[in-house]
Amino acid sequence: MPVGQQLPMRFSYVTGSAAWRKEPDEEGVWSLELAENGTVGEGPLELSELLRDEAYENHGWWMWSSWYLVGLLLLVTTRYAKKTWTFSLYLHALLGYFTLIVTIVFSLKVTKW
Repeated sequence: MPVGQQLPMRFSYVTGSAAWRKEPDEEGVWSLELAENGTVGEGPLELSELLRDEAYENHGWWMWSSWYLVGLLLLVTTRYAKKTWTFSLYLHALLGYFTLIVTIVFSLKVTKW
């Protein structure tokens, strides 16, 4: 973790009983910040920073579209386009390569490689 950068954290706990509950009684958020002298302290945190992350959101939309929508087209071309074998083969390969490229590109973006 770089010096001065905040690391948002979230915690949940149940008070009063050891029984399993789906929703916790209490929730909280805080952030950790690494100081220049090597100590870790609580940093200032705005809740708006935790709401959305554009990289993960784009990753989700592209994965959904390539694996759900294009995956459905892959199944359709395999099942229902057998009469036009050559066209079906090229379309199926093109859709498969598209899904492969989208998966590799957005996986690398999310891991910040």
